[in-house]
Amino acid sequence: MQRSTFQNGVKIALELRGLLDRIGLRGYPKTSGQHGLHVLVPLGPGVSFETAQALNALLGRLVGARHPDIATLDRVVERRGPRVLVDIGQTGRRRTIVAPYSVRAFPGATVSAPLAWSEVDESLDPAKFTLRTVPDRVARVGDLARGVLEDQPDVPAAVAALERIVREES
Repeated sequence: MQRSTFQNGVKIALELRGLLDRIGLRGYPKTSGQHGLHVLVPLGPGVSFETAQALNALLGRLVGARHPDIATLDRVVERRGPRVLVDIGQTGRRRTIVAPYSVRAFPGATVSAPLAWSEVDESLDPAKFTLRTVPDRVARVGDLARGVLEDQPDVPAAVAALERIVREES
């Protein structure tokens, strides 16, 4: 069975970035430490779990619908085939994702590395972020995930902007 390509994951992440830019939210991309990309979207304090979960699901469905040839929300590997999984299920109670800078237990000791959006392109190679390379990288570029804990976006304005986009695309 053919697997999804990392380059298609990059395309999906960039689509999400464009959508986040349009609604006034900031995404923080990072490698998964394996073969995927995560985009962390801080909502700030006071946003309910239900709001975060609904926003995540809507953004994921929009991105998936815009690229049905390369993206799917279907978790079953046999049904998704070579398409990239847009995993909206990770925003759930008792769900975890790999934290930024986590070393993965795989050959090469790859790391879940925060990225600048300028690095998210077809040349991105997640295997280059390892236990050996990431400390020097952080010393050089700083903590690219820091804003996840600091951003306090206007979530009601983002939801209103997203509502307009959904209406336009319906």
